Amino acid sequence: MSKKQLDIAKKMINEMQRKKDVNGSPGREQVSMLQQQVTEFRKYSSSGRNAMANKKLKDVQDMELEVLELNRRNKELELEKREWELSWLLPKQESEQRRK
Repeated sequence: MSKKQLDIAKKMINEMQRKKDVNGSPGREQVSMLQQQVTEFRKYSSSGRNAMANKKLKDVQDMELEVLELNRRNKELELEKREWELSWLLPKQESEQRRK
């Protein structure tokens, strides 16, 4: 090859590399940006799932607490009923015994 052909080939190679760098750089940036978006999406979706799970867990715990409170109130009402029945029956029995 002559020196002129060698210079032309080098210029062509340099021009091709320059075009590759110019065109390739935005592609790399786009790939990097897309990878970052995917990573952020995964973080968001997993944290969203965690938030939903935590909310459901809190709701269940609140319901359990409410059940315990209702059971306690039910026992209180049963005791009040029993006391009322006794307070109502005792005087009645005493009055019946006096009549006899």
